[in-house]
Amino acid sequence: MIAERDKQAFAISVKARNKFENSIAGKKLNSRYKLTDDPQRFELEAKQKYRCLASWIAISLDFDAGFFDAYFGVINDLEGNRKGIVMSPEATEKYKALARFRSLAQMGISVDQMQSLKNVYKRK
Repeated sequence: MIAERDKQAFAISVKARNKFENSIAGKKLNSRYKLTDDPQRFELEAKQKYRCLASWIAISLDFDAGFFDAYFGVINDLEGNRKGIVMSPEATEKYKALARFRSLAQMGISVDQMQSLKNVYKRK
């Protein structure tokens, strides 16, 4: 997606993930959303192809609670290898919050729809 704000263009990769994942230990935070295998290429293509900053939106869905959060940032906001968006509470405080604790029901998504979108993990 390409967007512009204050005369700055952004090439945006949107990642929507479950806020929590199931593990052997139980429900835990999905702490990192994969963005790209090659952050340098992502940044270069955004700049050369679209004359934009390489950017992202991360949407964190909590279907059990019926809420979502959404954050925006540029690839330079990411620390470390920049291949993923860290979603820890400390990291998300540094991102531009587009939505926090936004009700999925108020967005017109029914409980049945939420349940159909939720990841279901089968135990072996």
